[in-house]
Amino acid sequence: MWDVSVYLDADERRDAEWLKFLLDDLPAGSTERAAELDRRLGAARWPRYRQGWSSYVDDVAPLRRATVAVDNNDLTHPRVLDA
Repeated sequence: MWDVSVYLDADERRDAEWLKFLLDDLPAGSTERAAELDRRLGAARWPRYRQGWSSYVDDVAPLRRATVAVDNNDLTHPRVLDA
């Protein structure tokens, strides 16, 4: 049991980091580019994580249930979201 729950929202920051990892410095050729994208997706296991996270958010609605919600998209300026 606990008295307080905190929800950290960092979707924008994480999505930007994900796109950078996925798309930076890809080979010029389409076959090589596709192979590198497949390699990166496999290394990160992102699709499985993303689907699990989406299911959790849809089924549990943690943002609505949290005692405190924090927008953590800017690590230097986190802010408490209105209830």
